[in-house]
Amino acid sequence: MLIQDSAGERFGTVIRTRRVGSFLLRESRYAPAKLLPTHHHLRAYFCFVFQGGLRERRARHDHDFAPGSVHFHPAGDPHAGQVGPLGATCLSIVPDRALTRRLADAGLAPLDRVATRAGRCWSAFHADDPASDLGLEGAALELVAATLRLPALRSDRPPEWLRAVRTHLDDHYLEPIAMRDLAGVAGVHEVHLPRAFRRHFGTTPAAYVRRLRIDAARRALIETADPLVEIAFATGFSSQSHLTRLFGREVGMPPGAYRRRHGRPH
Repeated sequence: MLIQDSAGERFGTVIRTRRVGSFLLRESRYAPAKLLPTHHHLRAYFCFVFQGGLRERRARHDHDFAPGSVHFHPAGDPHAGQVGPLGATCLSIVPDRALTRRLADAGLAPLDRVATRAGRCWSAFHADDPASDLGLEGAALELVAATLRLPALRSDRPPEWLRAVRTHLDDHYLEPIAMRDLAGVAGVHEVHLPRAFRRHFGTTPAAYVRRLRIDAARRALIETADPLVEIAFATGFSSQSHLTRLFGREVGMPPGAYRRRHGRPH
């Protein structure tokens, strides 16, 4: 059976779908003990099991996937399965065809070495701040890079192209940014970029952008009497509540309290 859409749409319920950069991601839920007949997909994908479990059969071999596990199906790979007694909640991470060609030999066996990266994809999928698209795309690219076992940069100093990426973020952090944009600035394939940024700068591009926006909001709280909602929009946040939540998490107090403590009289 060819599944042109997704297993979630055919055999379960798709809860949410997001498209970022070179990826389509779907959260799906499956009923307990649901039987999945033999089928295959037009596009390759990773499957991260967040809750519950699955047993899948491929080429007469059974594979059990517990919570926190991730596996990869090449395009056209026939498989069948059964959902565990507690049901299952899964995240499908579907790369575009260019990335899929790089993953042709990844195999189906549980990819224990990349499970942490898949978990980051789950967390980023459920983030809703303005930098979450960049964060989700970066997490998915790190998953691909780890699966491919790409060699790490040997130098302890960030290369010039990576410093150029950071400068671009410094200059454009208030604008929507995609990994493809940063790869164009760097002159490297986007799959190399998130891991290199984390290694040399100790954070992700999305977290770096988020911090720049928080710092801009801090300056506005100190130097102006603008209402919080105006500061939120001016510093790249989608609403005052987004600013308040992230500001409190990063700074340790809400914006209003920060202004009262540090703001200048107006």
